Amino acid sequence: MAISATGLLIGILNIGIVVVLLLFVGLLIEWLAGQFGLALPAQARKLYLIFVLLVALIMAVSLVAGAPMLRIVG
Repeated sequence: MAISATGLLIGILNIGIVVVLLLFVGLLIEWLAGQFGLALPAQARKLYLIFVLLVALIMAVSLVAGAPMLRIVG
């Protein structure tokens, strides 16, 4: 079963949207922590970016494999 060019483009756009939303959530958490005078360690930021990268990688693999993401993770 081959994926069409349109399906591939939509999948890539979905991955981009999820990554941007996850980065926005991280930015919002960092901003809220700053409002309360809490400083997030640099290692926490790096771990969150690794988490976002892993989510994007899993989504890309599921797009190429043609399987639902939950089937690949679970």
